Amino acid sequence: MKEVAHKFARVSGACVIIVSLCSGCASGTPGATPMAYQDLNYFQVDCRIAVEQRAMLESMRRTRDEAALDRLLGDGNINRQINYNLHLLRYC
Repeated sequence: MKEVAHKFARVSGACVIIVSLCSGCASGTPGATPMAYQDLNYFQVDCRIAVEQRAMLESMRRTRDEAALDRLLGDGNINRQINYNLHLLRYC
């Protein structure tokens, strides 16, 4: 009897996890997705939300190890683009 109960618990638990992952609730809101590093090339300065843009750019800054890995993989220096955009925001 215990084996049947344990098997039922495992199967129902797996079903609950699969349903929750496949539901729309697990996807998040589209507006809350972070900006991709490739999108920094098209970044537009908006002085009305300059504080939020500065905070977003600072949160996207790569650590020294991540920047070294980016250079090894040929992704370029993202921090340089972030610094450029922060320099543009300085005039707001």
